[in-house]
Amino acid sequence: MSDLAADMTAREIQLAEALVQVIDYTGRVLLVGMSDSPHYLWDKSSDLADAAARVAELLDAADGHAGRDTGIRLRPVAKAVRHWAKSYPAGVALFGGRGRR
Repeated sequence: MSDLAADMTAREIQLAEALVQVIDYTGRVLLVGMSDSPHYLWDKSSDLADAAARVAELLDAADGHAGRDTGIRLRPVAKAVRHWAKSYPAGVALFGGRGRR
């Protein structure tokens, strides 16, 4: 974990990590043309669905449904996502340059 996490709550870290997984698996699914394996596409699209469900679960658990305040500060989450996602091809495409996770 980085210094970014030191200023984040546990729930914010979990949300940032789940969002990074969404970015990673989205990239893997979109790069399916580089693989001849339908099983790989099935596996990574399943992982993507699980990661997206985790984001929803974290927000729901924080009472974030129906427009309520989640208690999660999105600026530190977004900053962590931008930094941590740079370890993945889709993150590099979204945010540029490589970072350290």
